[in-house]
Amino acid sequence: MFFYASAQAAQHAYQAVLTSEQNCRGQTRSEQSSFGAPTDALIVQTASVNDGASWSRHWTGVETPAGGTEPGIQTDHGYVLQRGVVLTVVDFNEGPSASASTAPYDVVGDAAVLHAIAAHLST
Repeated sequence: MFFYASAQAAQHAYQAVLTSEQNCRGQTRSEQSSFGAPTDALIVQTASVNDGASWSRHWTGVETPAGGTEPGIQTDHGYVLQRGVVLTVVDFNEGPSASASTAPYDVVGDAAVLHAIAAHLST
């Protein structure tokens, strides 16, 4: 959770996250290419609510000199929601070391996740 001096500042930060997600595929594929990984990044917006959105990014991770990510196929899930002066960002990764017997996270529930985050911000 990030707290801003005003709702306008929080909204500006929210818009910056949206812009970043819109550019994520190209940036990720560029990084993949630079480090010799397949350029397979696919970013999909999975849900949206008023001033909130979620994405799924499926890609082959790369290990960079700065640390990067765990190499291998993975899926990253991100949620962002702005309410008043608060910007909430939730992110989790289904990495290549995840158990093959574990079912992948189902993005069908992403709108409900955004609504749940919004409800917690309202209390």
